[in-house]
Amino acid sequence: MSDTSEHRSHDRLSGFVRSYRANDRRRLTTAIGMLVVGLLSALIGIPIFQARQEQISSQGGNPGNPMTNALTSFPLFGGLILAAFACWRLGHAIATRGERFDEYERGFVHLRRGVEDVVEWSGITSVRRVGEAREGWRQTLGIDCRYVVKRREGRTIRFNTQIADGDVLGNRIERAFRSGQPPGGPA
Repeated sequence: MSDTSEHRSHDRLSGFVRSYRANDRRRLTTAIGMLVVGLLSALIGIPIFQARQEQISSQGGNPGNPMTNALTSFPLFGGLILAAFACWRLGHAIATRGERFDEYERGFVHLRRGVEDVVEWSGITSVRRVGEAREGWRQTLGIDCRYVVKRREGRTIRFNTQIADGDVLGNRIERAFRSGQPPGGPA
């Protein structure tokens, strides 16, 4: 629960209810961990791939079994793909530091990259949940559950469980959207 003194007054949204913050540390450590694993896999894969290429050359250029080629290529190329994805995640983690959602009685404010996006419950046209919130590696990576909130202006807000209690926030937004009223009940 956050102190309400750090939140600006949003008259049209009424009283402050609760703040949901991004887990910046988890975002950053996950991205760095993925980068390390990807680069290590690629480094291990280089000599394996190189040995396979030399074997193919010694056989007169006959590539042989495609499954063997795929298996010997996987550590290198799988590691490079994971490292590239990790770089994207690292950039996202750095760019969205301090992201948070502040829930009010009549809507919420999404603060990202220093820009406040004020959303009234009545300004939401759809809410879609993809997946289920679960403990474990999927939650650590932020791929267990994601919410997509579409607004009347056509803009979309996406968030996942790397927002602390993101599943609670998503459920409250869904409830408010379905009923057209504030979500009510405890935050």
